[in-house]
Amino acid sequence: MQREVTSGSPVSFKLSDAICPSVEQALRQMTPDVELCGEVVFFSDHGEERAHFAIISAAGIDTPLIVPVSRLELMESRSERENHAARPESAAPLSDDVTRTHRHDRRE
Repeated sequence: MQREVTSGSPVSFKLSDAICPSVEQALRQMTPDVELCGEVVFFSDHGEERAHFAIISAAGIDTPLIVPVSRLELMESRSERENHAARPESAAPLSDDVTRTHRHDRRE
C-alpha cells in the first residue's frame, strides 16, 4: 500500500512535471542551495585521503558532479523503497525520515 501524500510529506518529482512556474522560470530562480539526488558512480582520492570525493550521476544533469563524501546524505535505494511498500500493513509503519539514513551538518 502506498503512503498518502500529506502536508509535510517528503516527495520527489521531475521539474518538467511542475505546472507553475515554467521550467525556464524555475531554472532562473534556482540558487546553489537546490538539493539534488543521484547515484555514486565511483570515488576519487584527495592527496593521501582515499575516497574523499564521490563522482555522482544525477538525472537531468548532463555531466557528473564531484561532491565531498562528507557532504552526502545516504538515501534508501529503489529496491529498499519497493520492499517497504510491499510489506503487509501489520508491519511497522515507516517514519518520515526513512529515506534519509545519514544526516550531516549544513554549513550556513
